Amino acid sequence: GCSIDKLSPSGNPVQLVASTSTGLGSVFSSSFAVTVGPATKVAFTTQPTTATVAQTFPVAPVVSIQDAGGNTVTTGVSSTATVTLALGSNPGGGTLTCSGGLTKAAVAGVATFTGCSIDRAGSPYTLVASSVGLASATSSPFSVGLVPATITLVRSRGMITYGESVTFSVQLGPNGGNRPIALEYHSAGAPFTTIANLVTNGSGFASFTYAATRTGYVRARFAGATDLGAATSPVYIVGV
Repeated sequence: GCSIDKLSPSGNPVQLVASTSTGLGSVFSSSFAVTVGPATKVAFTTQPTTATVAQTFPVAPVVSIQDAGGNTVTTGVSSTATVTLALGSNPGGGTLTCSGGLTKAAVAGVATFTGCSIDRAGSPYTLVASSVGLASATSSPFSVGLVPATITLVRSRGMITYGESVTFSVQLGPNGGNRPIALEYHSAGAPFTTIANLVTNGSGFASFTYAATRTGYVRARFAGATDLGAATSPVYIVGV
């Protein structure tokens, strides 16, 4: 029942040595080679890393077909086995896609999954790799974060004076098209309240004309979405 879990170095066969604890000397076996065994499992040889929602993973996951000792099976029928990638832990309820597909035939025992992304933020996600007849593998956990949003608020007048109309222009990015934006106002000692609910156009732009009825502060706020983080603009002061 003896086994060796690593390949013998090229050109350097392995020998076993037998010895005793009573000083009788030792003896070496004949030289022999240790070669790759039959395929028994798949393993992640390149793990997924922290990613951003709906954007390609910065590092492509790589799965290898291995023998019991963890050596990649580079030849034979098993070296071209089909490997399937799927979500394991799915805290965000996301969907995994890869531009090259979620099923790939290994080449010399290696399957590289390119253009992969998950469409919802969450942590920790894991991936599971499987191949018929082989033990499956689960990746290390990783997180998928939201794209940070940016929001700017521009006024049409140099100074905002209460009682006079002013047009506010909102720009939300990136990918800020068709998003709800709240234009909010507060006076000293009071919380912000919504004075207008806007929806950005395809370019992430929206505008609203408002006549302030008292002094205070105006800002634009995006509450966030499943693919874009929340953001709040700097405030403008409404003066006398």
